[in-house]
Amino acid sequence: MIRRWIQDALASPLFSIVYADLDRFKEYNDRYGFVLGDEMIRFTARILGKNLAGLSSGGARLGHLGGDDFVLVCAGLVDEAVLEAICMTFDAARLESFDPEDRDRGFFVSTDRRGQQVEVPLVTLSLAVIDSRRLRGDVHPAELAQLASSLKARVKGITEIDRRSAFVFERRSLGPPP
Repeated sequence: MIRRWIQDALASPLFSIVYADLDRFKEYNDRYGFVLGDEMIRFTARILGKNLAGLSSGGARLGHLGGDDFVLVCAGLVDEAVLEAICMTFDAARLESFDPEDRDRGFFVSTDRRGQQVEVPLVTLSLAVIDSRRLRGDVHPAELAQLASSLKARVKGITEIDRRSAFVFERRSLGPPP
């Protein structure tokens, strides 16, 4: 279904695709367990879903790619104010998902792959935004996925430093030269 939404978007003149990912979710799931991890995924979906109507004047669809990954396929351009509202709403809502001590410290303690105790920042939401104004010619959906991956890495760097949810727009022109 999501693939069809993206293919339909690629055939239209103006669209945006937003890839959403939870940062530090694996560590959260390890520390707090699958039940609370599932609840965090559900409340993330609710926050994204409640903002669909205002995200784009042409309408938007929300898909769950699996795990902690979501995609929003929007007819038209997305409203940056709505992206900011999504980030702020997530950051406020996430606090209920942590023990009071972790919430007060701004991190939780988890065990890394080497068995070491590490301080992990509270989970944040990263949004990578691609819009059709940056695309030239025919772009394959796989190219969008590759681009989204690099954008997610960039926005995750921001959330790691700021310790709050964030979004990044693709600013490069993509596709074959005209």
